Amino acid sequence: MQESVLTDLEQKLDCFQGLAEVKSQIHVWISLLQSLHDNSIPLHLVFMGKPKTGKTVTAKLIAQAYYALGLLSEGKLIQSNASDLTEISIFQLANQALGSVLMLTHVNAMPKQVFLKLFDILQWENLAVILSGTSFEIEKLLYQFPPLRLKFSNYLDFTDIQPENLEEMISNMHHDTFDISSLISRQEQISETEFSKIAKLMPNALAIDSKEGDFLESGARMDLTPYVRNEIKIRLAYQKFKFRMEIDAYVFLLSQDACLTSENMLFFGNASDKNHAVSIAEHAIYPECAFRLHKVDQTIQKIAVCFSIYGNHKNLNFSQIQNPVLQIFQGNTQLGYLHFSNLQKRSVIAVELYRYKNSWKLHAISDGYDNLEQLCSQFGMQI
Repeated sequence: MQESVLTDLEQKLDCFQGLAEVKSQIHVWISLLQSLHDNSIPLHLVFMGKPKTGKTVTAKLIAQAYYALGLLSEGKLIQSNASDLTEISIFQLANQALGSVLMLTHVNAMPKQVFLKLFDILQWENLAVILSGTSFEIEKLLYQFPPLRLKFSNYLDFTDIQPENLEEMISNMHHDTFDISSLISRQEQISETEFSKIAKLMPNALAIDSKEGDFLESGARMDLTPYVRNEIKIRLAYQKFKFRMEIDAYVFLLSQDACLTSENMLFFGNASDKNHAVSIAEHAIYPECAFRLHKVDQTIQKIAVCFSIYGNHKNLNFSQIQNPVLQIFQGNTQLGYLHFSNLQKRSVIAVELYRYKNSWKLHAISDGYDNLEQLCSQFGMQI
């Protein structure tokens, strides 16, 4: 049954010219929702791209798929210009959109009082919200209202569509009806093996316990020398939380004398070093860092990669996360992985990347701390 679901989606998406990454993300996202049957996963999405790049027709497809999967009761698409909304009207609009997808455009002009109401609306059940705008508009909104980034499951970038094919794409969308009967009648769940294959298709996919690469226990070391001129990514992936919580990545760039300045502590809001050699992904569903080790400033001898949990529950820690696994990638190849399942701490120094003679090494640390303050104090920084 899983194959028929993906076939239906592919037939609808085939009329899109370009948008290869968007199509891949949609296929995987729907498949993951289909397999997990977890109503706690946020359905909200962000669409980034210029006008007439297929965002609206894609939103209609998403709405139909959510309905077919039983995640929404109606599956319609309701659109509105966010700049025209007030605190009262957005509440009324959200009520009208219950059971469907609410798509908001021109989000960078959203008044603050409307944002505050929207933030509450994002907690509602039986409603999915899509924020739509250019990359600049989305980045500006997230800069103004950082908590928004935690409420959206995926960020789809509509940039690779070919303008000469737009007319054909839109025409096809108007004359082609999406067959959702097989989605509605679906009864089975896919196997763990099939799920593993699907999860590998998209970097932002909900993770499973991939066994590719080296299994790293605390204290283990890995030679990164063969990959120094390629981008290495380190991601903390997981399947679900026991309690509502969020995880942020922190990176500390340390010199020979272990002196740390504020510019060498990377986090959301200060997401890259001056050479753009180390960066934190600000729009990924999982906390993720990227490293271009050949560009790291010569004064930096060690890079500590850390993660910290925050939320309202007083006893949050990594042991309350299902299958937390640190994944180390070069391209689509997983080089190694490290588990945190039994770590009863709220913050962790996961790994250190360090210079050794003329090469770079990775050291699995897995040192836990009760909170972010304690973690930062290990590097002589008070927060």
